[in-house]
Order: sequence, then C-alpha cells, then structure tokens
Amino acid sequence: MWWARGAASLRGVAGVATAAAVCCASRGDVEASPQTQDKRSSVVFLGTGTSAANPSLSCVLGLNGRAHGGCEVCRKGQEGPPHENKNVRLNPSILVKRVAPQGGQVSHVLFDCGKTFREGALRWFLRRDIPYVDAVVLTHDHADAIFGLDDLRLVQHRGKTLNVFSSMATYEKIKCAFPYLIRDPVPAFTGAAKALKAAHEKENRDTDPLGTKIKTFVASLAFTVMATPSLEEPSEHFNAAGLELVPVPVFHGPDYISLGFAFGKTKKFVYISDCSEVPERTMKELKTWDIDVLVIDTMHPNLKYRSHMSLEESLEVVRELAPRKTLLIGMMHSYDHDSGNADLAKLRDTEGLDVQLAFDGLELPLDFEI
Repeated sequence: MWWARGAASLRGVAGVATAAAVCCASRGDVEASPQTQDKRSSVVFLGTGTSAANPSLSCVLGLNGRAHGGCEVCRKGQEGPPHENKNVRLNPSILVKRVAPQGGQVSHVLFDCGKTFREGALRWFLRRDIPYVDAVVLTHDHADAIFGLDDLRLVQHRGKTLNVFSSMATYEKIKCAFPYLIRDPVPAFTGAAKALKAAHEKENRDTDPLGTKIKTFVASLAFTVMATPSLEEPSEHFNAAGLELVPVPVFHGPDYISLGFAFGKTKKFVYISDCSEVPERTMKELKTWDIDVLVIDTMHPNLKYRSHMSLEESLEVVRELAPRKTLLIGMMHSYDHDSGNADLAKLRDTEGLDVQLAFDGLELPLDFEI
C-alpha cells in the first residue's frame, strides 16, 4: 500500500546559517528554497507526528508482535540525519513568525510545547532563524501539548516574562503538573473569561505566589486564560504577541474539547492539530472564512480512532471547506512521506484538491497579512 512503499531519496535542507522557506509546488511534494531577503510572515512546522512521535519506539523494539527493528517507515525514520528525514516526526507543533506590516518587527508565537519541544527546538530553531519565543498558545492539556513547558526557560529572554495562553481547563492541569511555573496564582483573562476572575481570586487569595519562594532558574511565565468558545457561542479574538487569533473548538474524542486556531486579516490560516470530529457550529463558522491554508489532524490512512481523524475523515472536512491548500499532520508510522504525497497529489487531478503530508522543518511563507 502507498503508505508503506519505499520513499524517494531525501532532499537536502538549508544549512544552519540559512533560514529555509518552502514554496507550495503546483503538484506533489513541497520544495525547499532559501529564504534570505523574504520579509513575509511564515509558519514553521516543529512537529507533525503523534504523541508517540516517529519512529515509534514500541515498533522499533518489536513489541506486541511487531518485527524487531521496526516497520519499513520506522526503519527509514532511523536513516541519516533527522533534519533530512521526512519520516521523522515529533509531537504536533508550529511556530508562527509574524512580520509586522509596519516596521517589519518579527514576533515568534509557538503553538503547543509538548514532550519533544526541546528536541525540535535544537533541530529547527537555528535552521529556520528562530532566535527566541515571544508567546505560547496551547491547544489542550495532553502531554504532547504541555510537557515541554519547563524548557521554555531556554528560549525566552532573561528578565522578561513569556505570555502563555490557554483555556481554563488547560490552565488548571498545568497548575497540577507544573506548580513551580505558576508565579501568580491568579492568571489574566481575556474577553468573556474575565467573568471567572473574581471567583478565581477568592479561591486563591491565600496562595503565596511561588515566584516569591523559588530562586532557581525556571521559566518566567505569565498565564492568560482565553475566552474559550463553547459549542453554542461565537468565538472571541485575542492577541498573542501581535498575532490576532480565533479559537476553533473541535472534539478530541467524544467528550473532550481541544482548540484549533485561525489567523489572518482577510484570508485565513487554520490549524487543527488534535481532532476526531469538527462540530457543526465550528464547521459553520469555518465556512464563512476564506481559508488559504488548512492544517488538520490525520492519524491513520484508514483506521478510525476514538480521538483522531483518519485520512478519509480529514478529506471529508477538506472537501466541505475547500481551502486552497491542505497540509496533514499528526501522522503515525503508517504513513511513508514520499509515497504518501505521491498518491495524495492525484487528488488535484481527480477532485481539484491540493493536499499533502506536512513534515518537520517545513517553513511555509504566507502571502497574506496576519
């Protein structure tokens, strides 16, 4: 099958001193090209795999009846330098490099900070000209989205606080998992979420901010609880380091809400990393936008999972929304990058759909204002 066939030879990427950009090809895979004078905003894909990442450790170890050494895709994922191997996939994460329309100042907004964040930052920050992080936006509270928060201390300016935006549910989980990162027991709130502030202040008024006690080197984070949309109410915009964002609520399992996000002044870039179903209200709002790029969860080519979409389920959303370009993420080791994209390219001829598998290190320039 196409997701297990041999991959074409891997293309080289730009050296550490060069920030690489990626232009969308008219068909097939996306091609890497140097970005030296490009002043456009862009999106860097730091991770495009599952929570277990790829190569899959259990597959490589031959557990649960698998062949020792791994399946064909996992074996390929162990070949050569990881930054040149498109079958190496870390936890889902992107970083938006926003170039201000006036003045050209660049801000760096990270989406999710999971278990593989440090590995991804070491691999891609220099290669994609990312000197630091200005703000962090979290989609949900699972390990592949928040378990790298401690390492934010290594990518922030000393003496400056890094703003982290999350839902109330995610913030409460972070308080349990990383109590030493909560310097102020009462976070900031945006929009309608401000109604929660009084109750939260009363609940935590006797709590001593850990920042007054901790003298060791930990991340200096300021948490903001965004106005998390329900499935009945419209979404509220908020600003993260100059980037205007709209939360996009989706199901990540039958009883769990994860957040996607959209940004763009006229055209939209829509990012949905962990999704099993797009609710009707969310789909209705998405259809009102001019979506230039859709990034969407696609765990397995054909098997359906409780908490993630299969390829066919993702393509149903793509057909309904008709974005100009779709990039698939969250792929497990059932997908081989090159042969998978060769088959997906056929959708352009048969249905007029531009759909590809994304890959770690991909930098996508944006041709619209954000």
